[in-house]
Amino acid sequence: MSERDTGLAARHLHDALTAQQRGDLPAAHTAALAALDAFSEAEDRTGSAAAHHLLFMTTASMGQLDKADEHLAAAAALRESTGDTDGIASLYQQRFGLSLQRGDSAAARASSEKVLAVYESVGDRENQAAAIHQFVQFLIQEADLTRARELLDKGMWLTDRAGEERGRSALTLLMSQLEFAGGNVPRGVSLVEDAVSIARKAGKRPALIDAQHQLGVTYAMIGRLEDALALLEEVLDGRELMRDLEGRANTLRELAGVEAALGLTREALGRLDYAGRTYKEMGNIGGQATALHAASTLAEEAEQIQDALRFGQALIDVCEEMKDPEASGSARFAQGARHVMVGDLESAAACYRSAAADQRSVGAMESRGISLGMLGQVLDELGDREGADKALSEAVAQLEAVNSTSLADLQAILAQIRSS
Repeated sequence: MSERDTGLAARHLHDALTAQQRGDLPAAHTAALAALDAFSEAEDRTGSAAAHHLLFMTTASMGQLDKADEHLAAAAALRESTGDTDGIASLYQQRFGLSLQRGDSAAARASSEKVLAVYESVGDRENQAAAIHQFVQFLIQEADLTRARELLDKGMWLTDRAGEERGRSALTLLMSQLEFAGGNVPRGVSLVEDAVSIARKAGKRPALIDAQHQLGVTYAMIGRLEDALALLEEVLDGRELMRDLEGRANTLRELAGVEAALGLTREALGRLDYAGRTYKEMGNIGGQATALHAASTLAEEAEQIQDALRFGQALIDVCEEMKDPEASGSARFAQGARHVMVGDLESAAACYRSAAADQRSVGAMESRGISLGMLGQVLDELGDREGADKALSEAVAQLEAVNSTSLADLQAILAQIRSS
């Protein structure tokens, strides 16, 4: 290759990096493509890998995740061909994260295994232990407990020196999952308690809080609810001090579950409300919806209908913000039932009507038929016989089309209304 060829390619790459730094993604992408063409023509694999990596960043930033994955795969293959071990591990770790973002668990698993293989090949103890921790989680999900145990045993050996307690604590928590998966609950509990002790000795607050969180969840699982409550409250204090928003939200949801099981409904609803606000602060609208759904359901089960209505309306608002008609339809249907409970039939009718419209927009026709059936019954109670007949007739036709098991009940209701 000539200096002229690589010089031109390097200038294109520099232009791409400069454009990326000033936030001009289209210009960065165009320059990176030009750099890739020039490096490829010059048969410069290292330069081509760098260009592919930059193209991964631009395409990912533009939301083109499949294309971004292609560029990462190409960059990794080129780095592998040049023997750039550190570069390969970093690229596969990035591909792991991208695969999770894309929802491709198979690709995430393959990338995780590649990261482990790279660090094993160079004898990097710390990163190898971290890679074992990451990869073993896939093995546990796949119930490949034998291989998981072998790798965890190796990880424990890799983290047996002073200063490595945080990694050892994390691996011990995974060991406990193996025991739970194998049905050995007492041993699993003992290992989680060991993980807390190891993390406490290490003096690392994040590791200790993570281990305590898991122990609280474990105590809740085996029915030690008072112990779980005390421990998770301590964890929540730690999350607050660390400004760990995601951890705070997760701990709040676990606390709500424990308090609900103890009959402390008011406290549990407060936790879920706080969790929802935390998710909102994070910009995690899906998490916010999950917390509000749990709160509205819990309040309804506890016959605290006004709270259920409040949380239910907040959930509807969030679903609308998400632009998710399927979720909105479900939330509105549940809210309609709550309005019926308090005798607010006008509001109930509005909810069922809106739910049916949402369900129609996403093709959830059986759900739409049921919503229309509820609308018809509410309209009948309101004295709107014509509206009730129309809604129930449409509901029956809809349920007939999908051969629903709810059809017979609605047909009987419609017949009763027509005969009265």
